[in-house]
Amino acid sequence: MKRNKRIIAALFALALATSAVTVPFSVSAETNPEETRIKGYGVLGETSFDYKALPWHLSTAYPAAQDFELTNDGEMHITIKKASGRDGEHWDLEFRHRNISLRAGNKYHVKFLARASRDGLQVTPRIESFKSDEVYCAFDGEKMSEGKALGGEWGKPVTLTKKWQTFTGEFTADKDYDNAKFSFTYAHGTEYEGNAEDGDEIWFDDIELIEDPGPGCVLPIDRDIYGCTSRSSFYSGKKNNFISVNQLGYLPDRKKVAVLSDNAGDITHMAEFASIDNKKLTFEVINASTNQAVFRGTSSAPFRDADSGDNVWKLDFSGLAMTGTFYISAGGYRSEEFKIGDDIYSDKENDLLTNALNYFYQNRSGMVIEEEYITSGDRQRLAHKGRHMTDTALVQKTWKPKYDSVDEAKENSLSEVTATGGWYEAGDSEKNMVSGGMAVWTLQNMFEIASLSEDYKFDNNNGPVKIPEADHWIPDILVDTDRELEWMAQMKVPEDDPVWGEKAGGLYYHEIRDSAWNIYDYEDYYYESGYACRIAEPPTFAATLSYAACAAQAARLWQPYYKYNAEKYLKSAIEAYNAYKKYYYEADCTETVNPEDGSACIAEDLREDSLYAPHVRETASVLYSDYGDHDVKDDAYRAACELFISAKQLGYRDEASEFLADLESYEDAYKVKTRITGGQNAEEFNAKGEKLWKNGKKGGGSFTSFNSGDTASAGTLSLALNNSLCSDAVKKKISDSVTAAADQYIEAENEQGYGLPYKVDSVYGDPYSSLEPPEKPGYEYASNGKVLNNAVVMAYAYYLTGDRSYMDGVTGAMDYLLGTNPFTFSYISGYGKYCVKNPYHSYWANMFAPDSLKTPDGVITGGPNAGIDEYMRLLGFTKKKYDGQCTQRYYADSSEAWAENSPSLEMNASLAWVVSFIQSAYPETVIEEPTPTVTPSRDPLDIAEFIPGDVNCDGVVDLTDLTTLAIALVDDEPLIGMQVKNGDVNHNGELELADLATIRQYLSKKITELAY
Repeated sequence: MKRNKRIIAALFALALATSAVTVPFSVSAETNPEETRIKGYGVLGETSFDYKALPWHLSTAYPAAQDFELTNDGEMHITIKKASGRDGEHWDLEFRHRNISLRAGNKYHVKFLARASRDGLQVTPRIESFKSDEVYCAFDGEKMSEGKALGGEWGKPVTLTKKWQTFTGEFTADKDYDNAKFSFTYAHGTEYEGNAEDGDEIWFDDIELIEDPGPGCVLPIDRDIYGCTSRSSFYSGKKNNFISVNQLGYLPDRKKVAVLSDNAGDITHMAEFASIDNKKLTFEVINASTNQAVFRGTSSAPFRDADSGDNVWKLDFSGLAMTGTFYISAGGYRSEEFKIGDDIYSDKENDLLTNALNYFYQNRSGMVIEEEYITSGDRQRLAHKGRHMTDTALVQKTWKPKYDSVDEAKENSLSEVTATGGWYEAGDSEKNMVSGGMAVWTLQNMFEIASLSEDYKFDNNNGPVKIPEADHWIPDILVDTDRELEWMAQMKVPEDDPVWGEKAGGLYYHEIRDSAWNIYDYEDYYYESGYACRIAEPPTFAATLSYAACAAQAARLWQPYYKYNAEKYLKSAIEAYNAYKKYYYEADCTETVNPEDGSACIAEDLREDSLYAPHVRETASVLYSDYGDHDVKDDAYRAACELFISAKQLGYRDEASEFLADLESYEDAYKVKTRITGGQNAEEFNAKGEKLWKNGKKGGGSFTSFNSGDTASAGTLSLALNNSLCSDAVKKKISDSVTAAADQYIEAENEQGYGLPYKVDSVYGDPYSSLEPPEKPGYEYASNGKVLNNAVVMAYAYYLTGDRSYMDGVTGAMDYLLGTNPFTFSYISGYGKYCVKNPYHSYWANMFAPDSLKTPDGVITGGPNAGIDEYMRLLGFTKKKYDGQCTQRYYADSSEAWAENSPSLEMNASLAWVVSFIQSAYPETVIEEPTPTVTPSRDPLDIAEFIPGDVNCDGVVDLTDLTTLAIALVDDEPLIGMQVKNGDVNHNGELELADLATIRQYLSKKITELAY
């Protein structure tokens, strides 16, 4: 394979040196063996479906429903589960390919094969605009030809049969069109075409759109389709250089470990693998400015890393304290460049803490987002009008995940609640008490720990928090979190609520969201046309306790600045906590024990009315919610911890004693867990997807300490921070538990191939996944959030003990997130050459539409997840093929990969917490550059003469230099030393096709020099 690519690269270089070339594209001859070859190139990112479907994907308008599979014969097989959708027209079910560019004057040839499970099924094929308001090519009854926008007709459906039919045609673009799409629609229509029935099946294959630019036109060398490039990055938009490093860099005197791997775990089609000797290897760290080796070391022995599937060699260069920019050479491969410096996490030009915190401002609800307070990206365009300036929602009588119409949502409601403000969860319209509350707790805890560490960066209104309410005498971070707390306070159930007042008055509604998913750009249209309205989900214990904990925590933090707020929050927290206790313990019980978790009795009517917010399951016997937490004892413990601390500090002695007794009644009081269940955390399942129970308790659990699904350890961490209120015995118990948990995370870092403080050994089931629960352990939803929260625990261990190995554990977690992973990819937008660009976010949707906004810096996404979504299935990841193997690789940087690439309030809060800790524990200092610790390299490539264009460093510029550079670009094989400097003839700091073209011009004497 590589040898063939070298030959192709050499021929390609020769062609460039002589004349312009075209790349011929041959239409498949399987059904038309006599068909002539069409000179041109394929515009589509996928045509055959042999290994994947993307960038083809499904679009469905609820309640229409469809599913798909990629057959063993390489066909796209679609099954229509419900044929009629929201509009009652053919476009409610769609199979489409977006981001197609059409160029003026070019002819396009269309071809596709299709069949159906019954004769007569109608499918409407079109090439049209992103919004479907312009048709460029459509079926005219006989063939595909110009559509309405090009002087033709809107088009008609094709009629499928049980046998394969081939449909062809052509059209010529009259002008440039960007972001076109090739679509097939087939839902049951009422006014226009469409005759699908429930259970119908459609097969597609060999879909082609071929561009013929005509004589004399030069085709582009490469075309980036839908985020796809070449090699293994074709599938996920990420480059693998075989040596993975923290792309942001390393602190001079901290642990530094890179990872060399053979990429053996890459399970995508056309993956490439490194050939490396199965032994310890020597490696060099090379100064990028001098190309001299400044550190040499020996790798670890290679071993197989189960989570990634790779064979890995760890490259420890902790002994290098020199500052500067470097890269690593090992096993014939080289890494991306990285920095070593004191300001890695506090770069004033692009401060990671500032940008991570700006996530909350940019996701505010109920206010205009102003350019002045946006800290990164295209500030002018990121500024936008406010949404839900008055947020009034229909309170729901029961949980229901989807609604066919606004009328249906109204039928499930007898009252309204107005709760304006707060933060959107992930750029959509949802505002959630539990996830939002976890973010508030984390940010307030970040402020509290910084203050107790005498780091006063948050007290300065010129600090990392950029908000319009900046105040000179109240820390900005408290002003920011106060806005979310004020929204949470509005979610309280009034006593006169016609449904919930009598049986849940004083509790808190769980969330506000739209009744149907919509896209931000079309939000007004969705509301005005009656597709969606605002709804408030029923009250839950989890929501109520989330408010109680956060408000109690806020009380003590506000006390030095504004006593009115302190008293207000403590009073409301106590009321919320007492409301929980009233309904949890004092109900007229029909059972003595709750069978779900063995807790105190719960009235049957309350349990059925969803105070426990049961999991989303498509069964008639269970009510609905988007949050599956049947055990809230952990939430009650955290609330009691926060109430105890604040009541004690604010002088509420009697109440403090009561809260102390409550928290001590929790079976895991004063502990920091390393296994949690609840919400979307891991539980054990058997091969049939059924829960396994052990002595009435759930088995397994996620390898982490806390998140919004299990919050008990967060309460213990607050006690650790305020341990002066605890007895010596309790102090020791807390400290021992914190350090024991941190030790487990450090042990995991040392064992894991890519050094992350997380592992999977419990099978979990994601209720939203398009697959059944896997039979093997797999990475969970928001696995990156678990990495961050485990780093928080290690940071606490550092504060309690001063042991710098825990600091190394924290920076090791960041290494993984910033590039020391199988993809050499940063899960944080704007940080690293290869980083998140396309989160699942309705506003930052540049991947969907080039006119939409690009993601600002400092946004972290969920990361690898074995509970894969439809997008990953379209990539070819299926249970049948992979069944939980190498789940650290179950990730794609796509705006449609919601299960892997969603941001969230609580994850960005944890990111800010960890970065703030590193900044506090590692203040910026200046370290003079020491003398290199090794003799400079005498490698000929390091000491070669600087001759622009002399890529192979043989002293002359000739055709071999063109071939050398072409091979490097096609094979993605790194050049080193003077090769890079000589090859970069366009002087932009990297080698690319433009350098190749410039050298070709020099050799063909179209330009006379290559010198700077």
